[in-house]
Amino acid sequence: MKNQISKITANPIGSIAGGVAFYYGAKKFANISNMYVLAGVSLLGVVVGAMAQAKFMPKGQPTVATIVTK
Repeated sequence: MKNQISKITANPIGSIAGGVAFYYGAKKFANISNMYVLAGVSLLGVVVGAMAQAKFMPKGQPTVATIVTK
């Protein structure tokens, strides 16, 4: 659980994008109107968005060229 929360807090853009995308998809394409279901789907989107950003968008790591200045 702690690992999931740390991924969500470390990847806020992916979390927000995932939550909004899942909410919009559930509202527009699945025609879901129950607020509890929409909240659950949005929460699922937050987790999926954070996991996707953590997996596919690796953080920039310093290299020797960026550390050593001439």
